[in-house]
Formats: sequence, structure tokens, C-alpha cells
Amino acid sequence: MHPAHGVGAVEIGDGAADTQDPVPIPGSWFANTAARRWIWEAAIGLPVNVIRTFRTTFDLTGLDETTASLSGSWAFDNLGLDVLSNGVSTGNTSAGFSALSAFTINSGFVAGVNTLDFQVQDVGGIAGFMVSSLSGTAFSEPGMLAVFGLRLAGLGFARRRRTS
Repeated sequence: MHPAHGVGAVEIGDGAADTQDPVPIPGSWFANTAARRWIWEAAIGLPVNVIRTFRTTFDLTGLDETTASLSGSWAFDNLGLDVLSNGVSTGNTSAGFSALSAFTINSGFVAGVNTLDFQVQDVGGIAGFMVSSLSGTAFSEPGMLAVFGLRLAGLGFARRRRTS
């Protein structure tokens, strides 16, 4: 991936974390639960005035990618710029940290490993990102529905810097 200057990436999935829970969470934010938590690069929200891409992957090997559908919800402080499926905009933009914004993606999937990127912009102060209820379905053959798993498991986060 070759991003624009000043864009960073945080990969969601397996690995050691330097992505942290923003603590304390501002009272205006949607609350943490056992199933979902706010994250950012540092507990104090640093760095500021940046765009971050949070990425997860999922595998459609053996499934018909043309029948795939993915849904979930996200929240962020400050701006949710887009959700990209395999690098292509899905047009899911929003602003908000006091409620989750739902999204559904029904196209743009490929056979094998797919990427899902959440682009979030911080405009200063503490920052955060949360994704919840991420799930998907696809047919493996006519009449057989499969639920595919995503690597957005637990709170295992690995940070990876992008370079231009």
C-alpha cells in the first residue's frame, strides 16, 4: 500500500499492541463495553491533527465473493472519512463519538484475502476509534450460506507505519 504523505496505519488483528485505550474516555463518548473498546495510538490521543487508517482482513477463499455482504458499526473522534473495501471507497462517512454509525458493504470483494480500512481523522486533543458488531456472510455454493470470520478479534492490535 502506498498512502499519501502524513497518513498512518494501525492494523487491527493479531500482534503486539502499541495502540492503546484512550484513558480516561471523555464523558461525551459512546461508552466502552466488554465487547468493544475505544483505541488510538496513545492513551493521551497523540499525535494530533492526523489521519489514521485502521485495517482488518478477512478471507473469502472457497466462498463466492459476489454474494458477500459485510456490516457493522463504527464511532470515532473526530471524523470518519471513509470505509474502504480493498482500497475502494464505500462512501461510508460520518462524524461522531456519542453513537455508533452503521454501515453495510455488498460489493467490491475479491476471492481470497480482502482488506477493510477505516479512515479516521483527529483534529486535536484526545482521539479515538471503535468498531462494533462486524460480521459478514457469503455463499459457498448455491443455497449454502456461510458466515465468514474477521480477524478483528479481541483487543490485539498491531501498529504499522505507512511510508510514502
